[in-house]
Amino acid sequence: MKTIKIIIVEDHEIVREGIKLILSERPEISIVGDVGDAMELFKLLKKETPDVILMDIELPGMSGIEIVKILTNDYPKIKALILSMSIDENTIFYSIKAGAKGFLHKNATQQELVDAIKCINEGKEYFSPKVSDIMIKSYAEKAKNGLKISEMPERILSPREIEILKYIKEGLSNLEMSEKCLISIRTVEGHKDHMKRKLRLRKSADLIRYALAYNF
Repeated sequence: MKTIKIIIVEDHEIVREGIKLILSERPEISIVGDVGDAMELFKLLKKETPDVILMDIELPGMSGIEIVKILTNDYPKIKALILSMSIDENTIFYSIKAGAKGFLHKNATQQELVDAIKCINEGKEYFSPKVSDIMIKSYAEKAKNGLKISEMPERILSPREIEILKYIKEGLSNLEMSEKCLISIRTVEGHKDHMKRKLRLRKSADLIRYALAYNF
């Protein structure tokens, strides 16, 4: 079994050591380095090429978001996972915009941390339930202020996807949606999966809540 190589970026030593202790017990994960700031990280990247970098947002010298931007441009194969106490709307939005593939609150369970690392290593995205809640509330607030989905370039949905969302809001089953749209049930499920990826949502329940938040 190929191990997932990770680097931990956390300026608080006691927190960093705690994360190392948790992950060192997982045979599928290999910690190839741990550092306290951006300068140490980029020095380490000259010698090591991790699969995932787990980092905090608030770091000395350069923020985690700035680091993610550099990683996205210069190290596109490395995936960034944010682990932070700061989970306000702007922090989440700019982290995602910079290229972060996952975002966890620091009160996440040990298993959720491991699951998130595995998930983004497989090329998927992972956002904790608390982060998803904040994002959904943000969408709802934008809707109340008259901002349409089509006016949110980072969240563009196709006309068919918007149609599916309307039916989700009405409580239709996949079968009923497939009959109304004249498409297969598998195609309906595919549209739902695409929307979850575009909207950074984890579960079908999040998609239902999102649909209910908007007056289509």
